[in-house]
Amino acid sequence: MITISSELVEIVVSVLAEDEHSFITGFKLVYGESSSSTSFGYQIPQKQITIDLRGQQLTGFEVFAGEGGIQAIRPIFDQEDGIRRSVIGTPNTTCESVLVTPDGEIKAFVGDFDDLQ
Repeated sequence: MITISSELVEIVVSVLAEDEHSFITGFKLVYGESSSSTSFGYQIPQKQITIDLRGQQLTGFEVFAGEGGIQAIRPIFDQEDGIRRSVIGTPNTTCESVLVTPDGEIKAFVGDFDDLQ
């Protein structure tokens, strides 16, 4: 389990593109002005998308899971207009979409990337 501190400013998502879809391979959590970070999963530096959390309250994710793992995610922010951000990754048509929106703030990530936690 990766605990999230209130100093979190960015989540960097690594995405591996396949023929018809993609896979989320890992995350890097970047904290405050020190720019310290915690990574889990597989990092692909040339294939990363950054979610900037400055001035926004992350309230959850929409997760698109299919054969072989998580194919895409969409961050959800607590905003008056209710607009969600774009999907990160490319899910195929057989993916199941699951909302992960805990009550209150997100305090930790738990995941398993092919036995690499």
